[in-house]
Amino acid sequence: MKSTLTRAVTGVASVGLLASVLVVASASPVAAADGDLDTSFGTDAGDGTRTGSRIQNRTTLNDELRSLVFRSDGSFVAGGWDDNNSTLDNAMRMAWLSFATTGMGDGVFSNPNDRSFWSPKTDSVEEILLLDDGRTAMVGYAGTSTTGGGGDYDCVVMMRDTDTTIDSSFDGNGKLFLEFHATRSDKCFAGALDDDGMILVGGFVNASAANGWDLALARIDPSDGSLDATFGSGGKVTHNLGGGGDNIYAIDIQDDDKILVAGSTNASGNSDFFVARYTTAGVLDTTFSDDGIHQFDLGSSASDTLRGMDLQPDGKIVVGGYSGNAWAVARLTTAGAMDTTFGGGDGITTTDFGGTEQAYEVMVAADGKILLGGYTDAAGDYDMAAIRYTSDGVLDTSFGGGDGVATHDFGSGRTDKAYAMGIAANGSVLLVGSSKSGNDTDWAYVQFLSSTTPAGFTLSTTTASVTEAGSTDTFTVVLDVAPTSSVVLSVASDDTGEATVSPSTLTFTTSDWSTPQTVTVTGVDDNVDDGNQTATDVTVSVVDASSADEYDDVADQIVDVTTTDDDTAGFTLSTTTASVTEAGSTDTFTVVLDSEPTGTVV
Repeated sequence: MKSTLTRAVTGVASVGLLASVLVVASASPVAAADGDLDTSFGTDAGDGTRTGSRIQNRTTLNDELRSLVFRSDGSFVAGGWDDNNSTLDNAMRMAWLSFATTGMGDGVFSNPNDRSFWSPKTDSVEEILLLDDGRTAMVGYAGTSTTGGGGDYDCVVMMRDTDTTIDSSFDGNGKLFLEFHATRSDKCFAGALDDDGMILVGGFVNASAANGWDLALARIDPSDGSLDATFGSGGKVTHNLGGGGDNIYAIDIQDDDKILVAGSTNASGNSDFFVARYTTAGVLDTTFSDDGIHQFDLGSSASDTLRGMDLQPDGKIVVGGYSGNAWAVARLTTAGAMDTTFGGGDGITTTDFGGTEQAYEVMVAADGKILLGGYTDAAGDYDMAAIRYTSDGVLDTSFGGGDGVATHDFGSGRTDKAYAMGIAANGSVLLVGSSKSGNDTDWAYVQFLSSTTPAGFTLSTTTASVTEAGSTDTFTVVLDVAPTSSVVLSVASDDTGEATVSPSTLTFTTSDWSTPQTVTVTGVDDNVDDGNQTATDVTVSVVDASSADEYDDVADQIVDVTTTDDDTAGFTLSTTTASVTEAGSTDTFTVVLDSEPTGTVV
């Protein structure tokens, strides 16, 4: 289903602001802030820190990183191409390396297991997948002939074994050509692993001269490289959205195993974003946006190119790329509609910093904030850049130089571009791509600090003590991170016959979120000799409907309250003496229990 939307451009900043970000990021800050260079990463600075970035001269000509994946231990693998033949401008060889958390090579991949020749064309690693069995799959495209012009392009998957050598059990030689058309080119830019470990790859196929590019999607058995016959037609799906120029740039798998693909299409006559959902059988899921596809324009006459997608914990779909020369991010609901709680109320945010900005990756951080990575020339030459938004699609001005963007220039006159992004184990944002000077283009890396403390709240104590005499105790509550809108917490006692609380709700705003608020617990008197009560729970919980989205999944917390009893078992006589006469006069006294019994007392 196509929707055409009108949106306001938000978060516009001046070139001067970008320049100031660069100065801050390039200096050694007294107090590190989000958007500063991460001095645990990069080239050794010689003073016990690192520079936050590095250039790697793989060959003397055209080298570029296009993909990145982090391992669970914080190390990472980056891949793309290096120059295979200095006499041919487009002869690029698939290449990749493994790195420690510092950004320096860890030696896991080494010559000849860090490169692969397929053809004399430009062959590229566009996605790197880490399989559960320790193998590594490289997804991308390559020429089909080792001689001449290299033939046409095909999607390819290469499997490296746990020892980094070619896994010959995968398609016989570890290198799978995935052909969507016998004579025309197809390329894959995206890959993912489903819950069964099957490999999904996607891109485009040049189906015909008349129709141009169509969507191309396939599922592959990682055990032997065979196509999964239960998916689509013989393991493949192609789809023409109606106008050519259809391309998958991102794939994600939902918790229910349905497959989301996202990219760009010219179906409307101009390039638009699209997101589509397929069932596990490779059929369009018509419960998503009515027909399985949501195509949308970002609200201007500019060409819109979607390059990345990520899923929030609640299943909402975040996509990013660029619209004309501006950054662009959008969010869809799980049903495939635009999320009107995001951006300007239409589900879209575009940000223009005054130059040419292109984003190639989008990621949702642990705290719900959204990161775009790419490059900008707003300060002159192209620089690598990362931009951060709140979970509502508003520029996060606590990142960078106060305008939500951090940039890095690898040197005067150099052209620096990032094509892949990842979030490091320490929460920092790593961009990889290339830095060019003259005719030499090198692999390049930069890592920015980005705190990703998840949403939550902290109690000053988890215990309280009161008495039946009405004594009180207190505890405080404070939010852990700044919310994107107000957060309301409910405070409730599960036994108001023992202890009550005041107030019953706490409201934190975007301006007072870091100021602790006090809750008072008061003991309640009763007449029962029930001993000291230790089972009263005061529960503090987020009121989802009244709170910022990023706080919706925050767990409840409990304060255990002890109420000291002031009652004892016994009885009281009204007097301890009585006087009567032999004439039969009477006297009386009364007896009363001192506390309420748990049963009849005789």
